[in-house]
Amino acid sequence: MFLPTTGFSKNDREPRIPPFIGNPGVKFAVENEADVMSFFDHYIPPELTEIVVEQTNLYAQQQIEKMPRPVTKYARSEEWKPVTVIEMKKNSLV
Repeated sequence: MFLPTTGFSKNDREPRIPPFIGNPGVKFAVENEADVMSFFDHYIPPELTEIVVEQTNLYAQQQIEKMPRPVTKYARSEEWKPVTVIEMKKNSLV
């Protein structure tokens, strides 16, 4: 029987996972523990958020341009406003 060379094997083995020897926990200080945005900014760099915003707006623009014209006055596409970094951060924290 021919088996394609995909790198898979019929011999299942338990993976070797080394024990965790690190020191768990938050490794940075936040002035106000309730300041969720500080945690967000620490783990998600602002440059990444800006890229996501840029690509979201580009995708929306491309999809709107593909729509047949004329659209009805109730079309949601006519109400589209570009997403901002602040909106993206707020929606990411929900």
